[in-house]
Amino acid sequence: MSSSEVDFTLQNQDSHSDGMRSAFHTRQVNPFETNTPWTLKETLLFFPMLPVLVIRLLMLGTAFGLASCFVLLAGILPKRFQRTAILPLKWCSRWVLYSFGFWWIEEEGLEENSTTEVGIICAASHSSLLDVFYYSYRWLPSFVAKRDIQDMPLIGWFAEILNSVFIDRHADARTKAEYKARIEAIAEDAKAPPVLIFPEGTCTNGKSLITFKRGGFEPGVKLLPVCMQYESEMNPASVGRNSHVLFLLRVMMQWSNKLRVQVLPVYTPTEKEKEDAILFAENVQNLMGESMGIPKTKHSLADMFFYQQVVDKELPDKIFQFIFADLYDYFLLRNREERREFRKLLMRLLDKWKWVDQNNDGNISREEFLGCAKQAGISEAIGGAIFEQFDILGNQSVDFLELATACFELLRLAEFVVYENPDGIGPREIRDAYRFYRGSLGGVSRDSVETLLKSTAGLDIPETTLDSYFPDNGEFSVIGLQKFSEFYVAEKNYLKLPFAVASVLVNHVLEIPEIAQLPQEKLPQKN
Repeated sequence: MSSSEVDFTLQNQDSHSDGMRSAFHTRQVNPFETNTPWTLKETLLFFPMLPVLVIRLLMLGTAFGLASCFVLLAGILPKRFQRTAILPLKWCSRWVLYSFGFWWIEEEGLEENSTTEVGIICAASHSSLLDVFYYSYRWLPSFVAKRDIQDMPLIGWFAEILNSVFIDRHADARTKAEYKARIEAIAEDAKAPPVLIFPEGTCTNGKSLITFKRGGFEPGVKLLPVCMQYESEMNPASVGRNSHVLFLLRVMMQWSNKLRVQVLPVYTPTEKEKEDAILFAENVQNLMGESMGIPKTKHSLADMFFYQQVVDKELPDKIFQFIFADLYDYFLLRNREERREFRKLLMRLLDKWKWVDQNNDGNISREEFLGCAKQAGISEAIGGAIFEQFDILGNQSVDFLELATACFELLRLAEFVVYENPDGIGPREIRDAYRFYRGSLGGVSRDSVETLLKSTAGLDIPETTLDSYFPDNGEFSVIGLQKFSEFYVAEKNYLKLPFAVASVLVNHVLEIPEIAQLPQEKLPQKN
């Protein structure tokens, strides 16, 4: 393939083709962080509040006991009478909220906006299991819940009686189409209760709205946006460090808790939104975020799973400094399988992080990096040269994101060190090579190319070859992505050699027996 063909393809890529190295490197908010240390007030009130806790636990047990009776009764009645039989569950749900200290609930727009018949209630933010009891108290809706809920004692039966839709997050396209059809059927049935969706798909700390999943918006019907915010001294958000059940006991030991709910006007989608579920979801997210006065982010369920692993492994929070959606764009990961492989790589790297970052400060120092390289049989000179390319920010340390992106790039590049891509050199391969050679610079320098080839492979690339692509000598002679693409296509036999050495280190860190077979995008064939 000629360099002109590669240039054409690169120019037709998205804005990330310039190889920006820091667009995804900082996040302004962590929607899953819940750090609630014991306060002096809470400590002093611990023993005085114990009798209150006992009373509230009895209240909670009574509420669940009564709810169980009504669910059992509904289970033996004909289907047409089941809805009537479970109506008392509304007050059982309110009783649960009383047991957690929610004596008063501040509600805005309930009377004005909840009278219109709607098929879907769109609830955000989703912070706690307690959310469900408020919506059961007010609407007793059907739920869209993960399949695991169906197997839970009592709650699963309760959800089935409410005609809930249980979904498998890993279902194939056909099964997801069936979910959509069922939600749409319930939403359009005037006699059925509304369907409650939590479009974020997971719990957050309530300080921002993460990406709304498109599934609940695909039916294209009008919905009722309901905004929920906990304004208590203790946020009952069940995520991060507060994901365990015992934390709810601390919530129960607060004398009073405050819940604020805004019921917005019914949202009727436009024809364009009916055709584009993602646009529909984004517009509703914008509306609800503005009403709640909180920002929206591109975080998703994948980010929550990753951060929860960081918490469970007792790693520094600074490791979670990115958003998966940004990394998907950065690496042009377009299909589900590619993204799944990428997440697996990061999870594997997370498992090995403490082994490399021995003082657990969230950064790998040069000494720690060289120590790891030595164990992989790599000399200090070669390890130092590789470290300079991994250190994207140029601060003499490598953080998790720098290591993860370098590892992923090298795994893709190393695949074609021995075996050439039968489809030719693709834009991804060129971009990954460019980012590796660039390091912490704004482009690829002549000096970095010479140093890497000399230290890792013992080769001196001919000066005449370098003169063809670099205007000057030294470290200040820098070329961008387009010029580098010409250089790489013409001189790949030289430039690929450091990838093999660096990938040895990567495989040592990840303990990968063989290089992962990651798919490469195909370039359009020239007619």
